[in-house]
Amino acid sequence: MKNYFILLTLALALALSLALSEPAHTGVDGASVRGGFFGGAGPTQAYLCNDCDSVTAKSIAIRQAPINQCSIYRNGPIATYCEVIYEQILIPVYQSREVFKFMVSTSINSQNRPTVSVVSVPVTANEYLLLDEYFDFHERLLNGLHSAYLALRDSYSGSSNASTAFTMRSSPEDSDDIDCSEHPIWYFYSLANKNLTTNRAKDFVKQELSGNQIDATYEPVLSGGGFQISNAGGGVNLNYQFIRNSLMVSTGDMHNRLVFNVHVSNHVGDPGTAIFTLTLNRLFTEIDGLSAAELFGGNSSDLTGYPISACLKKYLEDKAESTGDDSTDFGGGTGAFQDPFTGMDAWNTSDRGMYCKYSRKYRTCSTDEDGQTCTSTRISWVQPCGSSGMAMD
Repeated sequence: MKNYFILLTLALALALSLALSEPAHTGVDGASVRGGFFGGAGPTQAYLCNDCDSVTAKSIAIRQAPINQCSIYRNGPIATYCEVIYEQILIPVYQSREVFKFMVSTSINSQNRPTVSVVSVPVTANEYLLLDEYFDFHERLLNGLHSAYLALRDSYSGSSNASTAFTMRSSPEDSDDIDCSEHPIWYFYSLANKNLTTNRAKDFVKQELSGNQIDATYEPVLSGGGFQISNAGGGVNLNYQFIRNSLMVSTGDMHNRLVFNVHVSNHVGDPGTAIFTLTLNRLFTEIDGLSAAELFGGNSSDLTGYPISACLKKYLEDKAESTGDDSTDFGGGTGAFQDPFTGMDAWNTSDRGMYCKYSRKYRTCSTDEDGQTCTSTRISWVQPCGSSGMAMD
């Protein structure tokens, strides 16, 4: 094993030396794009960062190191050499317009475990040229999304229902006749509502991007692929993984808002265009001051003692599913807001002057870059007993 480790060290040093001294392919601007070990024929992978220093950029490069699946025991019990995998990684920094570049390698050590090494290398003239052009595009993209955010927010702020349906109370009014179409909970009622709300946001985004000289096309399904820029001297594939929180638009205010992630890609070789998709960001979406990820997290959400709006109350009544244990909980409580009736006592009480705690299940689905996720969450809340929509199943 000791001899193996010595041979492995020598092989790594030789491989790196050969790679760095390998003749380069020359582009139209005189810059070079290395082939061989570093796959110069394909675009260089880049991870855009808003405000990174060299240390943060290096840590991102290490996190994105190529995966080496080789095993030194692949041919039997005697250890053999595993080839090192190399990849060039660019970290463009939008705020400073600085670009860091690293050569990242993953080897397999004598314990058959991956080892990552990273070395800072020069950025080529052509990569600077491409990324400088992209920085200009990214500035227009952010300006367009900010304008879309303002326009979309203002389109909701004039709701005539804001003083009643949105007001959070310990005892919200009965909600049969109110209009909740501008409350964020409306989005969760149906697929039709989701499509209408998303299309409304999409129209604002497309309009404002167009106003910032970006020809934008909307696609309802995530296509992936990133944003690619290229010329005769080479190409760069940009990944937005580390700046997702800066590519968002939202409706409403701090307590009631829908927040959408804006996923951007493009047609290869056409940096002036953008293909975008909107997906709901559950973590930042707020419903009566509660994160949608918290409210519909898939476990239990207890709103006992928490003031809610008439719109959320209406949703809880309209979309309730039995928890299956209504008849086994014999109940308790005194009927006060701080000590409501529970279980069978709640379901058997119709006195509107008393308070009851209800528990029901709610199923919601959402789609993000990882695909569709559906959750079933048990939500408990307190409201006047005998309210409409809360009959025993």
